[in-house]
Amino acid sequence: MNTVAEITILGRYLAALSHFAAVQDVRFYLKGICLEIHPTETRLIATTGVRMMAVRHFEEVALDKPLQVIIPTELFKGCRGQGPTIVRVGELANENTSHVRHVAVSATAGATWAQGLSLDGRFPEWQRVFPSEVSGEVSQLDPLELAEVTKGFVALNGKKATTSMTIGHAGESSAVLVNMLDPNVTAILMPLRKTKVDLDAEKETGVPWVPKHPHAWVKQQPGENPAGDLV
Repeated sequence: MNTVAEITILGRYLAALSHFAAVQDVRFYLKGICLEIHPTETRLIATTGVRMMAVRHFEEVALDKPLQVIIPTELFKGCRGQGPTIVRVGELANENTSHVRHVAVSATAGATWAQGLSLDGRFPEWQRVFPSEVSGEVSQLDPLELAEVTKGFVALNGKKATTSMTIGHAGESSAVLVNMLDPNVTAILMPLRKTKVDLDAEKETGVPWVPKHPHAWVKQQPGENPAGDLV
């Protein structure tokens, strides 16, 4: 493997990000951690389309232009401790052609070492979904989604810090911001929203219905939205 970029990231960041990546999903590009590597910093992002976490890691990398690569979360399975993990991204040539076809990735944490190929596909435009402000209007959240966010928080800060986890609410219209207690980490969770069926039932009965549908920002149906645009 011809290494083109190398960064050293703390294992706790990788552990926290793993709770924000998809596990069983037809959108295969969400089943990994996206690395956006720039000459002076790297951004690591993971999302299911309902919850998302982004990390800013400051380290100089000898690159002429930014590089984006999606690394399968399975590759980092043994690199989720508190210590540093060295991540190397390189070029892997196709045996049948002279062109570079894949991106190879290796990760080293102490005695643990793993290597694999990057995931194909285009990662969603994640920057667009982060709210610039929160309204304070109480949001209804899926408890199972919130539980996964809490697991990521614990992986990042430890169990004793859970009483410090706070959420900036924004009603149904926008994502809620989760305070991860780290200035270089941002996390969001999409609120539940009422569907047309729920709204019609409210009008007919006068009884407010609890919304049960996550307001995902990446479309759920395969083939509808390969680019991962906002809905």
